[in-house]
Amino acid sequence: LWSWNHPNGSALVRMANIKDVLQQRRIDQRICNAITRSHPLRSDIYKSDLDKCLPNIQEIQAAHIKLKQLCVNEPFEETEEKWLSSLENTHWLEYIR
Repeated sequence: LWSWNHPNGSALVRMANIKDVLQQRRIDQRICNAITRSHPLRSDIYKSDLDKCLPNIQEIQAAHIKLKQLCVNEPFEETEEKWLSSLENTHWLEYIR
């Protein structure tokens, strides 16, 4: 999936993992070749596996639910003294940073 293209020719591409390792390598190579051919300077591609450093969709959804609960469930006066620590425990700010 081609996500974004910069005016200088740089591309941001998101690719899903395929369970068949051999097929994954072939698809990766075809996509990388297409990106290299489309770049004006034909420079090397930098690949990064963001699954290792970013939260998954379930973690983001859980953090969002916790944030909503924190913001709407109890009157603010009752939760004011622990609100910041409760906000921190949602991990929402960590994920959207």
